[in-house]
Amino acid sequence: MTDHTTAPPSDLERVSTGSAGLDAILRGGLPRGGLYLIEGRPGTGKTILAGQVCFAHLAAGGRALYVTLLTESHSRMLAQLRTLAFYDAAAVGESLYFLSATRPLEAEGPRGVLDLVRQVIRERGATLLVIDGVAAVREAATGLEFKRFLQDVQALLESTGATGLLLAAPVGGAVAPEQTMADGIITLHDRQFGAYDELQLEVVKCRATAYLRGRHSVEITAAGLVVHPRTEVRYAARPAPPPAAEAQLGFGAPGLDALLGGGPRAGSVTVALGSPGTGKTNLGLQFLAAGVRAGERGLHFGAYEAPPRLLAEAGRLGLDLGDAANRGLLELVWRPALGVSLDALAEELLAAVARHRPARTVVDGLDAFGHAALEQERLPRFLAALFQQLRGHGVTTLALREQQEFFGPAAPIPLNGAAELADNVVFLRTAELHGRLRRFVAVLKLGEGNPDPAIRELRFTGAGIDVAGGFGNAEAILTGMARLPASGDAATTDAGTVPRGGSHAADDPGRG
Repeated sequence: MTDHTTAPPSDLERVSTGSAGLDAILRGGLPRGGLYLIEGRPGTGKTILAGQVCFAHLAAGGRALYVTLLTESHSRMLAQLRTLAFYDAAAVGESLYFLSATRPLEAEGPRGVLDLVRQVIRERGATLLVIDGVAAVREAATGLEFKRFLQDVQALLESTGATGLLLAAPVGGAVAPEQTMADGIITLHDRQFGAYDELQLEVVKCRATAYLRGRHSVEITAAGLVVHPRTEVRYAARPAPPPAAEAQLGFGAPGLDALLGGGPRAGSVTVALGSPGTGKTNLGLQFLAAGVRAGERGLHFGAYEAPPRLLAEAGRLGLDLGDAANRGLLELVWRPALGVSLDALAEELLAAVARHRPARTVVDGLDAFGHAALEQERLPRFLAALFQQLRGHGVTTLALREQQEFFGPAAPIPLNGAAELADNVVFLRTAELHGRLRRFVAVLKLGEGNPDPAIRELRFTGAGIDVAGGFGNAEAILTGMARLPASGDAATTDAGTVPRGGSHAADDPGRG
């Protein structure tokens, strides 16, 4: 499924940056022939990004000239780049040529640098020029001389058809000449969030490009600089709505499907809320098992339970998901949310959906996205974009969200936006009655139709989930501390009378 954006069509030839995420932000890459500034404090990845652009350009058949000015030695730079997956040793010295212009700068100033670059770029037939340490030219020249230098570099690019990159650290609060004269600016930030920090990339400007605005998360990995566009910006435009679905994808548990009016509509998003131990994971396994029985493809995207544990838990419920996983009908993706950005999680989920093309997807759990969000105010827009993308894929999604409150008069709905943006909301909770814990399920929201107001008992058996009768005249069940009317010695339920100290519910292995 392609990104749904509002970018106008463009016939500009573009140069890939070697980063799929950054190319997406730039609507395909840097417009060919321009001069672009990559700026950032030391350690933010400027050299890695420049190297990545170079090697991607070589892979596309281009040639590059990398000019250094009072920066680290070429041997040290190559030693760093050699550790990255994009590095191609065979290209160094031939398609990628390194040149130090420090001595011409010291002897002749900006003119000496320009004359050397002009000579070598033509000799090597370079179609990409990198000038690393352009601040040295600025410091060695007067303001007018430096502006003339930049203007001459742009003229050189225009005459040769090459694309240029300038690397520099930001200049305090002042506006530097390279910032005003460049055709585009890519800024790398190292932003602090309490005890955490995150590398971020921002395209400040890029002429002739409707680029994605804002700061986007960045990881430096063995693959190089990996950029994750902000989900709510990348998918800001509403995709074409899928055809209205009449089909309902049930849980295979008659009592629960009855509460949901037959089951969630195809292409909808259902959020299941519950505290630990209320059975959210089991609910997800039941949903996938119902799909497997119908021959539907399923996806479990989880942050907590590894696949072997999930399959073992399904076996205890009498749900044979192992065979479906072996046959490729069911895919189990385990992605612990440790040190990963919010947008990286969304990318992995949507990539798995696009790859596997499931009819049903279980996301366990939404709170992992909340933990990954260093900017909590992003969550409502992020979830709106993510849910809309899942609907656009036509997948029916069950998203599980943990609620921390076990008991008490308050039952807050966590994770801003999840319940409001979902089509359906299912609420799971445990209630204490006669000294025994009993699980229950209720439907708080139903996208099409009115939810059944009944509160039903939820049981786990060797044949999956069983949703039994209600709690009769018991009160305050939603608080988790159920009570009987003062005059009653027994609780009348839909399944009969439960004497004090007794329960229809057998002890079961319900999971969170």
